[in-house]
Amino acid sequence: LVRSFANDGFLWALTETDIAQCEVLLSKARMYGAQTVALLAQEDPYGQTFIDWFAFQAKELGLETAGVVTYTDDTAADGFRRCATLGADCMICVPSSVENLQQMVVARKEMVGFNSRLLFSDVAFNVSTLSLLGEDAEGMEGVSMSSDPASGFDVSYEVRFGRSPVPGEAHMYDALMLIAYAAYKMQVDGTTDMNAALRQLVDGREMNM
Repeated sequence: LVRSFANDGFLWALTETDIAQCEVLLSKARMYGAQTVALLAQEDPYGQTFIDWFAFQAKELGLETAGVVTYTDDTAADGFRRCATLGADCMICVPSSVENLQQMVVARKEMVGFNSRLLFSDVAFNVSTLSLLGEDAEGMEGVSMSSDPASGFDVSYEVRFGRSPVPGEAHMYDALMLIAYAAYKMQVDGTTDMNAALRQLVDGREMNM
């Protein structure tokens, strides 16, 4: 979506694309000393990005691709087992839902002698993950949406609400603030074009913002 509509001026992305997420996961695998990597992903709009970029990015990072295994909502556990047999140093799992994740975790528990390092994409770190997986979520690793620590968002949030923000809340806050500022600017300028107001708000640099 980001690449398709980049020149239209109507799409506002507040996080990196899944292309970047795939590269970050592979970079983590390399950082851990992995030489071979495998991918488990569903052939849906979310998983397809990983499927399309995985082998290319792995080669760029000097990693050998052991294989790519796809699954459906009904075969996530079987897909996990098939991917595990590839014997890669690191296995990157891309669940398209928490239910997919649950099947993968169950399959992992049933496997004896499995020693590949597992890295999960951001869907695995859903707000309902802990309630569904409980102690089985212990030790899960991957990437997730988070606020910039330097922004102070997490600290302010915890002071105000008494709990830590869930993944994506900082980005939702940014989106709502941008809309609020744009709506106010529209009112001041007497216009009805919110996209133009947004572009004007973020067009400046440093003291001109």
